[in-house]
Amino acid sequence: MQRTEEATYLGATITEKVNPKIEIRKRISATMPVLKQLDTFWNRSKCNKRWKIQVLNAVILSKLTYGLETIEPTAGANRTLDAFHLKGLRKILGMKTTFIDRENTNQRVYENAYQVLQTENARKPEKKRRTEKQMRRQIRPVSEIIEEKKLSLLGHIIRRDFSHPSCQVTFCTPADAKTVTPLLIKTPNSRRRWGRPRLNWTYENMKRAWQQINGNDADNIPLLIAGLPYDNKNKAMNETILQYAQMRKSPFQGLKAKQQDCYIRDVGSSQPPREPTIEEYWH
Repeated sequence: MQRTEEATYLGATITEKVNPKIEIRKRISATMPVLKQLDTFWNRSKCNKRWKIQVLNAVILSKLTYGLETIEPTAGANRTLDAFHLKGLRKILGMKTTFIDRENTNQRVYENAYQVLQTENARKPEKKRRTEKQMRRQIRPVSEIIEEKKLSLLGHIIRRDFSHPSCQVTFCTPADAKTVTPLLIKTPNSRRRWGRPRLNWTYENMKRAWQQINGNDADNIPLLIAGLPYDNKNKAMNETILQYAQMRKSPFQGLKAKQQDCYIRDVGSSQPPREPTIEEYWH
């Protein structure tokens, strides 16, 4: 069989050097013709701008971000994805690039798009209006969307049994992980390669998950590890991430977190059901 440095499998590009920029460039090249075909819709249709933004999210972003949660792009690759998204928003809003008008910064494009959604939302009946958080989720950088998908995927993998292939590929935890530190990350046996080290998908997302848990819910985690940076060899940190993933708490929210049986109601209280703490969940 002839050896090749690059191959396509299930629509994704697999390279010998595991370079995420190649996959991102090909994904943008495949999505660019679709974006240009929509120029007629942006310029000549009588739809409001809110509807056009929804079309951009449904057609362009879904094609662009499909499957990208399985790679760990660099900061430069994230900027490339965000720039492609901003190109579509500028076409909808009729805003020139900063090369022509220096005041049309990226932040201003996002704010103008949010104002469009806010104006259209104010015209709706009060019962059908969306919250500010829901509108903000429609206007955000592509890099943030992919990061949220990666944490969701990480939660799915952690909730699997340790003997599952997806968990065995992601972690080096044995199948009988009751007596060892769970969620151990694989380390290369060979010596370090030349140049900048590659980003490890598992380590980067575990660190990102710990940062969000440590920042948003620091009062409910053990005091010995509160405020500390992520360390994969720390058993308490890994067990905390494991518990949050199994409970589907932030940043691992899922459909189960929205169901009524995941909440508890205090005895004799008239308050609505609340989310259980870690101690209440396990005991």
